[in-house]
Amino acid sequence: MKCADFARRLFQVLPTASHRRPRRRRPAFECYFEQLDQRLLLASSSVLFQDTFSSSTPSSAWSFVGGTWQIHNGTLSQTSTAAADPKKAMITNQTYPSNLMITAEVQVNSWNAGDMARAGVGLYTNPSNGNGYNLVFHGTNQVQFLDDKVTWGNAYTFHWQVGTWYWFQLAEINGTLEGKVWAAGTAEPQSWMFQQTGWTNLTKGAPALNGGSASTSAGSSTVSFASVSVTTTSVQPDTATPTPPPTTTLPAPIAGTNYQLVFQDNFPGTSVNPANQNAVSPFGHPVESSNPNFSYSASNVSVANGVATITAQNTGGGYTGTWTGGILNAETQLYQYGYFSVTAKLPAGAGFCPAIWLCHTDAEADATGTLGELDMLEATGGNTAYQTAHTDSGQVYQAKTTNASLTTGYNTYGLLWTPTSVTYYINGVKTGSYNVAIPDQMYMIISLDVCGSNDWVGPPNASTPTTAALDISSVQIYQLS
Repeated sequence: MKCADFARRLFQVLPTASHRRPRRRRPAFECYFEQLDQRLLLASSSVLFQDTFSSSTPSSAWSFVGGTWQIHNGTLSQTSTAAADPKKAMITNQTYPSNLMITAEVQVNSWNAGDMARAGVGLYTNPSNGNGYNLVFHGTNQVQFLDDKVTWGNAYTFHWQVGTWYWFQLAEINGTLEGKVWAAGTAEPQSWMFQQTGWTNLTKGAPALNGGSASTSAGSSTVSFASVSVTTTSVQPDTATPTPPPTTTLPAPIAGTNYQLVFQDNFPGTSVNPANQNAVSPFGHPVESSNPNFSYSASNVSVANGVATITAQNTGGGYTGTWTGGILNAETQLYQYGYFSVTAKLPAGAGFCPAIWLCHTDAEADATGTLGELDMLEATGGNTAYQTAHTDSGQVYQAKTTNASLTTGYNTYGLLWTPTSVTYYINGVKTGSYNVAIPDQMYMIISLDVCGSNDWVGPPNASTPTTAALDISSVQIYQLS
């Protein structure tokens, strides 16, 4: 198994070949298309403003309140987490009419959960203080309207992740705010998704980009913008003739490279897609736990509302009794090198061990004599993430990160695996990089175990909840074209 006690796990090999080596197949290539703000149905004279940030400094059309703003490689980024509210980039080169719409491409680069963490677009913004109407990411997997310094408005569930580009569109139509958000490279929704009525305190001001706010006790965020356009509400982006995606749609660790998306699972529907994963251990036993009272149950893996949930639960006898957990095993999807990204919310509680990792098949290990392992995440039921590279010779390279949001919100765990190095990320921020060669094909496993007294994680105790969940909202894999 993957670990019994931590020290032994560092040098342990997997069981000998106990299952047939799956035939290698390349996942179906998903060719995503980008929608650029230059494509409009109506004449360009109706376009009031557009900017793709092709210069190295912002044009004179922009004014800023709060934050630190800079242009790099075609993106405008707000990079400061210092306390300030709001942090806005405003388009102040003209007087804008009513019935206005702003469309922009937005990526959250970092997210420290709290009321001040936000990212999106705005209208009717006061250039002197940055206050206005907004449509922003806020909270956990949520899009919400905001009237700065006045009130939060209607909130809607929307599963999003750090390090991924999204299109935001906010319009004011005869006094009603309408909005929509969709992932870059996917089709634009044909109807408005979000609506806010009854706000009448603002009637003029500038379109704006919301680069987040921050306080010492209520969270913070940093945000990038790849393009922006401002039109009257009679003009809509045209999705009929898409163009290839720009490199800015790639996650931050591989932005500007030739990596392409080769696999993605955002968990649509109500069950696991068997072409992507199954809920059976590839080894016939748990991968993290040597607890004799623990086992996997396929019924502990569920899908709903764009999230796969692996549940651990006590099935009798209290915290020293029997437990079940679950696993997502993608052993038919073999990869050698690439960028791997999983967005997940971790369970809290002693004895719980969520894990996201890449593993050799047993047959592959026997054939080559190597047994590397790449742990994108292991946790111990708290707020510390371990990201570890294991080589066949027993060498171990480990990054250890403590973050209070690991069990309270979604975070994105990344791995850049090349022929000569392994680099780990959390929310696009590098946590460790190691010059080590791990050359063979691997597949991904995501699991939630309940450990025993002989495991490095340790067993449950009286404070451990009887039920806990590992929630996964996205799995993405990129490889060089």
